[in-house]
Amino acid sequence: MFKVSYLDTKDIPIVKEFYQKAYPEHFEKLSGSYFDWLYLDNIIESKIKIVVIKDDENNNIIAHEGLYNDYIKFSGISYKVTWGTDLFVLPEYRGKGLANNLHQFIHQNEDVYIAISMAESTRVLLEKFNHVYLKPINSLAIVFNDTFFLEKKNVASLLKHNYYILGKVFFLLIFKLKLKLNINFLTRRILFKGEKNIVKNIYLCDFNDEPFLNFINTDVNTKQDTHVLTQEIINWKYIKQPGKEFKLFVYKNNDKILGYIIVYSQEIQNYSIGVISDIYSTSTKVYSDLIDFAIDYFRKSKRVSLHILESDRNNINELKRKDFIIINKRKPILISSKLTLKVLNLLKKSPIRFNYESHDIARYFNFRY
Repeated sequence: MFKVSYLDTKDIPIVKEFYQKAYPEHFEKLSGSYFDWLYLDNIIESKIKIVVIKDDENNNIIAHEGLYNDYIKFSGISYKVTWGTDLFVLPEYRGKGLANNLHQFIHQNEDVYIAISMAESTRVLLEKFNHVYLKPINSLAIVFNDTFFLEKKNVASLLKHNYYILGKVFFLLIFKLKLKLNINFLTRRILFKGEKNIVKNIYLCDFNDEPFLNFINTDVNTKQDTHVLTQEIINWKYIKQPGKEFKLFVYKNNDKILGYIIVYSQEIQNYSIGVISDIYSTSTKVYSDLIDFAIDYFRKSKRVSLHILESDRNNINELKRKDFIIINKRKPILISSKLTLKVLNLLKKSPIRFNYESHDIARYFNFRY
């Protein structure tokens, strides 16, 4: 007999035993300060947001999904949104419908649920619920070091998303013949060459800087479809999160803030990369200047690449002009019995300003960036 429930505080040792079976390579991170930060110190949610299934015979956890909350505005109304982070069913219990049971419970108890990175079997499962597909999210990268292309999977992803048939043929010929990658227009988009001036209007800023917080409240949080940020959420996400050092840079013109970018560095899959965690701008020019700044910052920091997630078509085109390439595309799915049909239909067309931390490559241990 199996029972689905939220994790009880007294069962924290049991879920950590489960992590040791499910994620042996990441057990230390999952069970230490990161666990405390994500589940015990979370200022958005007071209870531990881990849904578990226990085997009643031995009281062991056999399946679980960790959840993470955000506030996002849809059509001007703020909702507490739930992200699934790490659905896992022990191999010996698969094929018994436990993943379906987990999601039945989640969708009965959570107002809005969004999934971005998922296996195809999970996608089929989620489509059984009242759902809508949001605008696709593109994972883009600019590569500063051609060792990136020594991995066949990276080359395959590049070809899948970036070139028409003739372009694919040309690229493969160049790659196969080992010609220099900067010899024609096809590969200008692949490797960043040359120097760029650092934008003078961009400054390092403290997360608790009053003008920055005022800008969040009077501009960012007033948008129709966007993450809602508060000083408490900013402190929790960017100052208290263990294992990361976030840096905030603001774009100013005559002391008026017109945009910001939040970045950090990390090691992933044997690469040292830069990540744009969040970016917001009041104009295309400000967006362009912030991206130029990030490119210069991480290239000089000797990172292999710089990564960003983006759903806005104009921003994607701007990134491509700066030599970013699309390395993955995702179809986010939103499930809710709370949102009206009118709102759901509007969400199909509107690019929501997702904050990168809500689907962070460091949080998902099966993340395919």
